[in-house]
Amino acid sequence: MPSNSAKPFLVSHEDNPQLQLLNEKISKLAAVKPAGDAFGAFALAAHLADLAIEAALELGQMPGVDTKALQPTVKFWKVVRDSMECLFWRYRGPCTAV
Repeated sequence: MPSNSAKPFLVSHEDNPQLQLLNEKISKLAAVKPAGDAFGAFALAAHLADLAIEAALELGQMPGVDTKALQPTVKFWKVVRDSMECLFWRYRGPCTAV
């Protein structure tokens, strides 16, 4: 399956007043419901994905475990974590992944 995951890059908002205004609006929306609830859900999902990655990596260190078999699982949870972090920042402030 081809990977279409987003690749992050930095965007200077200081040079772009329109982008800075947009980021301020997003931040204000994140402070009120239901966006505030979505913000919390994305943060929690990213945290849980991080825990899943940690558990899979620990499992891979056990004797007799095929680490190649765990690679798709780790890759999946990394994509979930990165996607949730992007959504988290989209509600919290600027998202630099495109």
